[in-house]
Amino acid sequence: LNLLFIGRIEPYKNIELLIDIVKDFKDQVNLLIAGDCRNREYQHSIENRLSNVPNIFVRFKFLDKAELVEELYNSDLVVLPYNLRSSLNSGTAILSFSYGRTVICPEIGTLSDFNDKSNFLTYTYDDDEEHLFKLRDRIQKAIDVYNSDSSLLLSWGENMRNEVAKSNSKATVTEKLMEVYNNIK
Repeated sequence: LNLLFIGRIEPYKNIELLIDIVKDFKDQVNLLIAGDCRNREYQHSIENRLSNVPNIFVRFKFLDKAELVEELYNSDLVVLPYNLRSSLNSGTAILSFSYGRTVICPEIGTLSDFNDKSNFLTYTYDDDEEHLFKLRDRIQKAIDVYNSDSSLLLSWGENMRNEVAKSNSKATVTEKLMEVYNNIK
C-alpha cells in the first residue's frame, strides 16, 4: 500500500504521528512525505525521526504540477493526519479527490460537507492518544481494503473525483454564488 502526504510540512499537520504509526507497518505500507518545509529545525527533526525507517521516504521541496500529479498517481491513497483544533478545511483533500485519490483524514469541515462518507476513511478524536489510535486504525483499515481488493481504494478515489466535479461544476458554483448574492440584497 503506497501512502502519500503532500503539502507544506508544518507541525500542526502531525507528520511525527504519521511517521511513528507507519514505521510499525514496515512490511505492509510505504509512505512518501512530499512538500516544502520552511522551518529547517523542524525539517531536521523529521529527518532524525526517519533514520533507519526503510518504508518512509521524504522529499522536502515544493512540488510543481507535474511532480504533484506524478506522486498522486503513484499513490494508492493520501493521508492527512491534521490537527482538529487547527485545521478547518483542506484544499489537499479536494486536490486528491480531483485526481481520483481518496484520503485518510480527520473529519474536518471539508469532509463533513460530503453526505456520503463511504469513499474515504475519516475519524474524530479528543486527544493525542486517541488520534494515534484512530489514525492507526484507519491505516489498518486501508491495508485490509487494499489486501482484499487492491482496486477498491482507486474506485473510491474515482467516486470522489466524480462527486467533486459535480459539486464544484461551474453551474453549481454559479448557482450557489447567486443564492448568496440574492440573500444580501
